[in-house]
Parts: sequence; structure tokens; C-alpha cells
Amino acid sequence: DHQEDSPDGSPKFLIGMKNTAVLEKTFLRFMVKVSGSPKPEVKFYKDDRFITSANQRVKIDKSRSSAGYYELILPQVTEEDAGQYKCIAMNEHGEAESEATLSVTDDKTIFYGLENSDLLKSGETPQFQWLRDGQPFQPEDRFKVDYKVSWKVK
Repeated sequence: DHQEDSPDGSPKFLIGMKNTAVLEKTFLRFMVKVSGSPKPEVKFYKDDRFITSANQRVKIDKSRSSAGYYELILPQVTEEDAGQYKCIAMNEHGEAESEATLSVTDDKTIFYGLENSDLLKSGETPQFQWLRDGQPFQPEDRFKVDYKVSWKVK
């Protein structure tokens, strides 16, 4: 899809990183989409330190790099993961960067207002509606939403 490329072939972020706040012990995925010709080399950094494949806690997914997608995945976020993340794309024509701040909290007030709501009954399927600034929107173009249901028996 080369109409999205810069005229000179230099790297360009079609989808960049966004500042994010997450709960501790949750799953996080930063996804970027990059164009350029030749295909740019893409590297991720945390607090200006290069994230290598030797990092056991962070996964860099390049499985869709042929379409320009790269993902930085933290399967189990901890407080130490908070900081400034950066993605740099470079080729012979130049480089581009996208950055975002990750904040980590153990404060569960993101669920404010739900504590008195009706819980799902056994066998019911949850229904979701995403809101941005109070208005419904479809997150598929920017976010991939994975959720797992867990049950605790008392």
C-alpha cells in the first residue's frame, strides 16, 4: 500500500504510540504502523535504552512487519515498566520516531461507578460499548482488545 509512503521513501508513522495508563499486572500492547521504502528498520526503547530480544519480560512482535505493523508487548505490567517508550524507524532516506509515556497504577478507580452495578449471571455473555469523550467509537483501528474471564469460587 505505497500511497501512504513519503514521496522520498523516508520512514513515516501511520499509527503512532499513545500515552497510556494501565493497572499493574495487566497486559499491554503498543502497536505502531510504519511505512517507507525500503522497508524501515524498527527499534523500541524504554527511557532511551534499546529493548533487545534478550529482555525476558517484553516481547517485540514483528510477525506483521510486511504490512508495516510492529508491536511491543508487556504480558504482565509492573511498576518498573512505567516510563518513556520510543519507537524509531529508519532507512537510507531518514528516520522517524514516535513516543509515549506509560503510567502504571494499582488504583482500581478506573472501574468507578461499576461497583454497584448488576453482575453477570452464570452463562450470560458480557456486552461492551467503548466510549471516548462520552461518545461511542469502534476501537478496532487502534486497539486490539483481549479479555479473559476468571471465576473465583468461595
